[in-house]
Amino acid sequence: MSEHFKNSEFTCHCGCGGCVVNPKLIILLEKIRALLGRPITILSGYRCEAKNKECGGKPRSQHLLGNAADIKVAGMGAHAVHQFLTDHLDKEIGGMGKYDGFTHVDVREGHARWNG
Repeated sequence: MSEHFKNSEFTCHCGCGGCVVNPKLIILLEKIRALLGRPITILSGYRCEAKNKECGGKPRSQHLLGNAADIKVAGMGAHAVHQFLTDHLDKEIGGMGKYDGFTHVDVREGHARWNG
């Protein structure tokens, strides 16, 4: 898929085998990795409708479209990642959510910010 990311990292966790990934998301994740100089773990990428419901995702979740990833960055807490992205890439990220254990990023049209 790219130098640092594989399809398997974005495949739905329910076992359905679904994997849809917007190329813009991969470009964004590679940029984040390059700027931070640290590996990124994809906790959740694409989700089928059943998996999205199971994990409490919103009915119009960007994960359903392959536009989103919930990430952790090696050696950084989620709040530090969120702050870095806000300071350095805010205009390039469509949606960004701050959670205790991870940061949600997506490449939707428009600009959305929230705390989970």
